[in-house]
Amino acid sequence: MVNVPLIVAGVAPIVAEVYHVAPHGSDSNAATLSSPLATLHACISKLSGPGDECRLASGRYTGETITISNIDGTEEEPVVISGAPGSEVMHDGTEAIPSGGWASVGNGIWKTKLPEDMQVYQLWVDGEMMTPARWPNALWSDKSVFDWTRWSSFDKKASWGPFPKNTPDPITFTDVGDLAKVHIDATGAMFIGNIAHMDTFAGVVTSHTKGSNAFDVQLHVNSMGNTKVGNSIYFLEGLPSFIDQPDEWSFDSSSKTLWLKTQDGQSPASHDVRHKIQTYAINITNAKNVKLKNMQFFGTTLNAHTGIDGLSLESLEFRYPSSGKRMLGDWRGASPTVIADKGSTFTVFNCSWYGAEGLTMNYQGTSPVFKNNLWEYNDWTGLDRDTHSGLGGWILDASGGANDLFEHNSMLNNGPSVAYTCGKGSLVRMNRLVAEADIQNDGALIQVRSGAATNTVVEQNWMYNSAKGLRLDSGSNSAFCPTEVNNTITRNVAMGTNGMMLKNDYNFYTGNMALWGPFDKPHGASPSCTFRVDTGRFDTENAHSIVEGNVADSACQERGVTRTGHENVYDAEIESQLRDPRNLDFRPRSGSLVDHKNAGAYVLGDTQYWIPGRQEWRASVPVPPHGTLTAKSDLDLMFLPAYGCDKHNIYLGGKRNKMSLQGSLVNGDNIWLQQSAFQAGKTYYWRVDAVTYNGDVIPGAVWNFTVDASEFVLV
Repeated sequence: MVNVPLIVAGVAPIVAEVYHVAPHGSDSNAATLSSPLATLHACISKLSGPGDECRLASGRYTGETITISNIDGTEEEPVVISGAPGSEVMHDGTEAIPSGGWASVGNGIWKTKLPEDMQVYQLWVDGEMMTPARWPNALWSDKSVFDWTRWSSFDKKASWGPFPKNTPDPITFTDVGDLAKVHIDATGAMFIGNIAHMDTFAGVVTSHTKGSNAFDVQLHVNSMGNTKVGNSIYFLEGLPSFIDQPDEWSFDSSSKTLWLKTQDGQSPASHDVRHKIQTYAINITNAKNVKLKNMQFFGTTLNAHTGIDGLSLESLEFRYPSSGKRMLGDWRGASPTVIADKGSTFTVFNCSWYGAEGLTMNYQGTSPVFKNNLWEYNDWTGLDRDTHSGLGGWILDASGGANDLFEHNSMLNNGPSVAYTCGKGSLVRMNRLVAEADIQNDGALIQVRSGAATNTVVEQNWMYNSAKGLRLDSGSNSAFCPTEVNNTITRNVAMGTNGMMLKNDYNFYTGNMALWGPFDKPHGASPSCTFRVDTGRFDTENAHSIVEGNVADSACQERGVTRTGHENVYDAEIESQLRDPRNLDFRPRSGSLVDHKNAGAYVLGDTQYWIPGRQEWRASVPVPPHGTLTAKSDLDLMFLPAYGCDKHNIYLGGKRNKMSLQGSLVNGDNIWLQQSAFQAGKTYYWRVDAVTYNGDVIPGAVWNFTVDASEFVLV
């Protein structure tokens, strides 16, 4: 136990306690660095006031569910639960599957009978999540579970529905034709269906005959907002008869039999096979100003609600934090990370969520700060609730709160309808949202819902390579909403998306760039234009909105106020006016109309090129992107600086092992201006080493780009 004196002006010094925990410790120890406790539970019981800390040594902390309650820190001196500096602390919500008893059943598939008390609904082998056996085929390991074309669809000519409220009886569905071909009886499988629009529901297949495309499903749906067959897709999972790919598995809870098809066809006995046993590792209630930092959660997460004002999460890593229990016949969605206390303020800084099934967070609060976080490869089903919400699935829904600061976050390769939807009066800036899947064919990467569309600012965000874009919604489809005004949408970039949809009136749309619709065929309809200033809800919709300096390859704008000298640039050949937008250089070309009008999100001559998203511990987000084969010969080298570093050294060469120092950039500059053109058809390698304030060098990753063989310099 380490005593840290805290001086508070005008009062006697407060002595905060630091209690130590380590896997090799004992709860009868003194809680010092040399005599640590064994469990976090024992440590929590010793916390008594502001500044007290539980400090965990490296190791795996398994099976322990902790409750933090009835202890408060202060804003200046929070109660802290933290991994020790330099440690690797894991809260592990899994346990090992017994290694003995595996028997081959052929074709690389193995089975074992488990103890009576084991219930398996999520499985890992050597830390990699396995895929519940499914039809049609898709895998977590190659991320094809995020591909909507790996779902099946329904026969539009067959009977469809009805879908009564609360779905009291099984509903008959008819596959488009492929189910009959696999000659498998799907009775007992779990059905996961995205019905018509944006809502995903699940239920057990109650009846099916081998060789038939028709099957019955018992759904549990409170209500559906839309039931069109045309955009509906589904898959089935869970049966051992579906196993035909490595990494697929199944579990029968009645016989306690686990099946697994391995990568090499050999027995799983020599591997670390684990299953989920815990929903929440840490519960927090009635505890103000608590900070959790520098820890990992694997197969588990945290639940914080009620009386938790001032909660702070810092540098936490959530890997596979949540999962449904469909393998056990439970149709409900997964239990996510919870931060919920209306009226309370929270901070989530430098945290990450990876591999969460369903929504990553159940959030309610006011004036939250979400900064420098990462959400990557979450929610491949969209199965979030049993009713139509008007939102579909989401990664983070803050629309019930207000005054968010959502800044420098990255949302990459996630699956549901919506990536982020903000609260009223929010500031959403400098975020990078990429490749949201098209499983649910509605929504947006950034959505300002009708209840939040007041005094909200959305600025300097990148959204690209997704069927989703940016939406500013309205609470009415036929009338002006006077309480949903004064929103500012400025200097955002949407590329290869369904663009920007801007509704209602008395808003500000300036300096945005909407470039091309989705590059891949979307699940739903393609947009008619990429920059859409709506006018169809009432006679003066957007008539008073300021619409200036926007750039698009196509636009639907019949109304809006545009001052002389601040015109928009709408051009089907807009690419010729920009440096290299497909390789993330959105600056105008010198002398172009975009340049003359000072339109778009960037201007020429700056030494800093703003790149949104999470700042990593080393330089990241190279422009041009790593591995591109279509770089321009007159490119500049640009990058997102490392977090907390103000100097970056640039290395460049024609071979990976022969790069030379070109020079250094300081004071936030991140554009390396090449003095001569790069050679067409040639591959170049480059690296950016970050330098900390104390002089430590953080080597960067080696990136490469190839100049288009047909490239010539545009002037």
